[in-house]
Amino acid sequence: MAKVNWARQQVNKVRRAISSAYAFAINFLKPITTLAADLGAFVQSVINAPGALAASLLSDLASVERWFSGYGSSGSLHSSKSKAQAIVALSSERPVTDDPDIALIQAAVIGLVQDAAIVDLLLDMAEVPVASVQSVAQPAALSVQLEQQGATIEAGSVMDNGVPVADDILAARDAISEAMWVVAGESTPEYFGVLSDARLALDRHLTDVARSGVWLRPYRSRSTVSSLVLAHQLYGDALRGAEIVSRNAIRHPGFVPAVELQVAKS
Repeated sequence: MAKVNWARQQVNKVRRAISSAYAFAINFLKPITTLAADLGAFVQSVINAPGALAASLLSDLASVERWFSGYGSSGSLHSSKSKAQAIVALSSERPVTDDPDIALIQAAVIGLVQDAAIVDLLLDMAEVPVASVQSVAQPAALSVQLEQQGATIEAGSVMDNGVPVADDILAARDAISEAMWVVAGESTPEYFGVLSDARLALDRHLTDVARSGVWLRPYRSRSTVSSLVLAHQLYGDALRGAEIVSRNAIRHPGFVPAVELQVAKS
């Protein structure tokens, strides 16, 4: 029974050591890959079949069908920054253990989950296209625009005009780059080179995407106006009102307060 108790203690140590990695995987990887039903099953997979666990995780990520769904809040860029920041936190917030064997298992599992998350991010970012620049015709009057479009903008709606916001793209780029740098710093020299090459490719691609987008600028209107009127004043396009509402978390699109807003330069 002493040996049984010792084995149980070791399993409990492994459980505590990799609990943060499992929580991360559930939050960010569960929708796109099959994971153990609970932490206990995950621990058993780590102990009994680590190679199969790693192969299954990376295979699932590689087989996911990916497509570009827009630059807005519904697209892959929306969650990429928070996922990258969580990758960094996974390294800094790992439980402390004085058992070298448990520490080795912990580092391996956290590294595997971080690798999977980075692969997922890179595959998503590879689908983000450089926006095509289109010429803008002379805008029609506000009443004519609304009549032609026959559109109404409801509170909380989000419009994606097909143009990336450079500030958002660069923020996502820097967050992912930082996550890759942190993981690379804990890796072998050979793997460090692989991650560095991937990081440089990511930086080049998202920098090109940012260059094709628009930049934000501060703006304060003189009085409270509707988002339709404000968008027409700024861009000659009333239907970009939802863009202003979403960017600045305006409660009601009919009443945009006279406070400093972040709006696209063009």
